[in-house]
Amino acid sequence: MPASDPFATGGFTVDPNQTFPALTVPKGKVFVLTDVIVFPLVEKSNPEFVVRYRIEENNLTKFQYNTVGTAVNWSQHFTSGIKYGPGTVNVVNTNFSTGRTGFQLIGYFKP
Repeated sequence: MPASDPFATGGFTVDPNQTFPALTVPKGKVFVLTDVIVFPLVEKSNPEFVVRYRIEENNLTKFQYNTVGTAVNWSQHFTSGIKYGPGTVNVVNTNFSTGRTGFQLIGYFKP
């Protein structure tokens, strides 16, 4: 990752069946997503807790993930990154998810 262009959203939460506009990619730039940190918001471990989310570029799904259980927070690391063009990058916590979930996106911008 170029040292001069790292970017991370602040942590944010998304309820089931809701969308959060995580960031806006400016014209002439590409956002390369390198990591997604996910943390279920629960008071105690729940092996039945489901999180199914997707990350969209202007409402087009570029990545989707499904997991069950809340024993620990988890993250996905993308070696070559997932590229998002100009516009809005949305995080959607689908209606299949059991509850509110926290997210953080990490990556970098490039021309």
